[in-house]
Amino acid sequence: GAACSVGPNPGTHGGSPATSTLTLSTTSATPVATANVSVTATAGWLSHNTSVGLTVTAAPDFTIAASAASPASIVQGGSATSTITIAPLAGFNSAVNLSCSNITPVVTSPPTCAFVPISVPARARTHTATVGTEGTSKAGDCKRQVHGMSGSISKYDAVSLKVTGTPDLRLHETAH
Repeated sequence: GAACSVGPNPGTHGGSPATSTLTLSTTSATPVATANVSVTATAGWLSHNTSVGLTVTAAPDFTIAASAASPASIVQGGSATSTITIAPLAGFNSAVNLSCSNITPVVTSPPTCAFVPISVPARARTHTATVGTEGTSKAGDCKRQVHGMSGSISKYDAVSLKVTGTPDLRLHETAH
């Protein structure tokens, strides 16, 4: 919600004009809205009212979305790509730094994740991430968490990937 405080109280000034400061403050939980704040000044039996307009707007923000990996299934040592989309909200116009982390399963050789460059410029809204595996990555389903950060704003999405074992090609000798 919104809060207000008045200070210092001007007190009595023998007919001279007096001033005081009204401070209106909000929190991140304050809803976006426009309202009138009523201010009342009282001196003995005298009372006067005025109103002050308050408009609370949304803070600049962004959303992040990772497309499904393409291809959705790769062999050990292969790679896939995902398009990362940054959508600005409420006038957001800053660069977003990207990073990845392994979320499931926790393995000793998780799939790698790379962004080139690692920052999405303020005017660019999509970016391609390459998710790859090394020959030692274990086969199975995994998710990589994509993290976008700009100042104090931090957003996450995930990319799923299926890693299959490397093809096993063997030559067999047959007698004729």
